[in-house]
Amino acid sequence: MQLELRQLRSFVTVAETLNFTRAAEQLLISQPALSQQIVRTEQQLGVQLLERDRRQVRLTPAGDELLIRARRLLQDHEELFRAVRRVAGVQDTLRVGYVESSNLPFIAPAVRAVQQAFPQVRVERLEVYSALQAQAVLERRIDVGIGGLPVEQAGLDSLLLMNTRWSVALPAAHPLASVDAVPVAALRDLPLIVTPAHINPPLYQWLLGQCRRQGFEARIVFESTSMAGAMQLALEQVGFPVVCSSSALGRWPGMVVRPLADPEAATQLGAIWRSDGRSPLVRTFVRAAAKLQGVSPRATAQTA
Repeated sequence: MQLELRQLRSFVTVAETLNFTRAAEQLLISQPALSQQIVRTEQQLGVQLLERDRRQVRLTPAGDELLIRARRLLQDHEELFRAVRRVAGVQDTLRVGYVESSNLPFIAPAVRAVQQAFPQVRVERLEVYSALQAQAVLERRIDVGIGGLPVEQAGLDSLLLMNTRWSVALPAAHPLASVDAVPVAALRDLPLIVTPAHINPPLYQWLLGQCRRQGFEARIVFESTSMAGAMQLALEQVGFPVVCSSSALGRWPGMVVRPLADPEAATQLGAIWRSDGRSPLVRTFVRAAAKLQGVSPRATAQTA
């Protein structure tokens, strides 16, 4: 018989909250998965740890004893981990990958939440395009990515944080800047700037497909990985960037973002991280981001 730290951590969270729903949200797993973990732990120990009914959850005497010892063991494990890394001169770091040009209001507060909970931790914010984030997370080059959803790679969990739309960035003096939403048909006469297909395949495929449905080919005059470069070209009327409606244009006075008037222009942004990861830094960051966005911090696993 061997209990995993993951099982002990799940039990302690349930025992402290006495609520499976809240515990599952804190652990970023589904409630059925959490229930299965607790049942497996009880079966391995051969004792009942929790008394459950429709109204409440209570610890049994065996559960009380396990809670005391599990807390101590988890604390010892964390101290061991930190002590060894400290002696080796390794500083704990949370690496967050995101698209810098996106206006994501939850990133800075979520970073502060991590720094408040873990004062010795350094947080690195890295520019990583959405299409590259899943592989970067799987290869442990970043710990959590903030980008487009859904992701298709197995071994990742994700959480939707924001709904947004494909939009076009325009100088404020442009005639289309005065409309609430730009029809796709209006792109016929616009020279467009987009990120390369290998960096943002969903946008590239959607844009070309929608323009063809309207009977014309998108006039892509420039592919750019630099928001600054794309905005400078837009100010010079060379071309107009297709971006997310959340894109931050504060550094470019005189530019506005207008969403594209198409139901299929909707897109999603969220967090992705390794399914087998148990980093308290990632959990703290994701929970904080979810709270700021008013969503339940319950992950969706990618299985294919």
